[in-house]
Amino acid sequence: MIELAMFYTNALIWLLGALLLVVLLGHAVQFLAWRLYRDVVGWPTIGKALRMYHAAQAKKED
Repeated sequence: MIELAMFYTNALIWLLGALLLVVLLGHAVQFLAWRLYRDVVGWPTIGKALRMYHAAQAKKED
């Protein structure tokens, strides 16, 4: 019985570790993509990007 509990505990730890790794890799990819995008487009912050986007949308409506 102890071996079975240890097996499932170990499996749970590995599963949580794999999930954490996937989340961290996703954040790293998103961070690197934003850095590349801001270097190409020239927007230093997401806030400035949103303001410029909304300003462009407002000009389209006029």
